[in-house]
Amino acid sequence: MRQISIPVNTTGVAGSATGSVDAGIDWGELEGLSIDYNAACPATADLIVSCVLPGGAVKTLYSKSNSNTDVPLFTPSETLKDSSGTATTTLRKPLIGGMLKVDIAQADPLTPAVTVTAIVNPKP
Repeated sequence: MRQISIPVNTTGVAGSATGSVDAGIDWGELEGLSIDYNAACPATADLIVSCVLPGGAVKTLYSKSNSNTDVPLFTPSETLKDSSGTATTTLRKPLIGGMLKVDIAQADPLTPAVTVTAIVNPKP
């Protein structure tokens, strides 16, 4: 298992400051995410954690609007699809690789406004 800590600083004016960080990651299964907001981050903050796959496809892993509540551990899952693209009832841990992207908006200018930690089980 590997932990990747991603602090995100924000710039701008109070209530509308933004920040974004791209962190390169190896291929693997996403075991979990933890989210730690700065104590001064306002409850208007919007957070999106996504994986940008090689080729540009984007997979949203976590999204929360109007919140500054820490998340000690979020365990994401995704639904598998059959060969026709129809969702099945089988869930799995998301496969990620390429770039882990964290975006925050509607925050105050803070250093950092939020720190996201990804727990990844690397795959060869």
